[in-house]
Amino acid sequence: MSPSAKALRLPYALTPFKVAIILPNKTQPETMAFAQDVINHLSQISSLQNDIFIDDRLDNSIGKRLLAASNLGIPHILVIGNRTARSLTSNPIVEYYRTEIHSDEPINVGDFDYVEVSKFVVKL
Repeated sequence: MSPSAKALRLPYALTPFKVAIILPNKTQPETMAFAQDVINHLSQISSLQNDIFIDDRLDNSIGKRLLAASNLGIPHILVIGNRTARSLTSNPIVEYYRTEIHSDEPINVGDFDYVEVSKFVVKL
């Protein structure tokens, strides 16, 4: 099912995790607090318990961690990065990527505010 040797693609039921959360590589207290709120909220969703991968390898760039999550076949990837940090004073956004069976690159779905992300993940 994988499109190439570098990207693992499995049926949704067999993926190692359903959601990956990529934390910022600059540990700004406000951004990390927002990230923790997102993690806490998603952890409360019964369909996601034990299915959330938190990538806190701060020595790697966000881009490298995004590709790593994609290569692992994690279908939904949330990035809490510079865009999130810039939006914290108004309406915080999270970058959302997904993986597809027939593509070895993550697909940028867009930027969503916290409420939109919450509504989306409840449907998983």
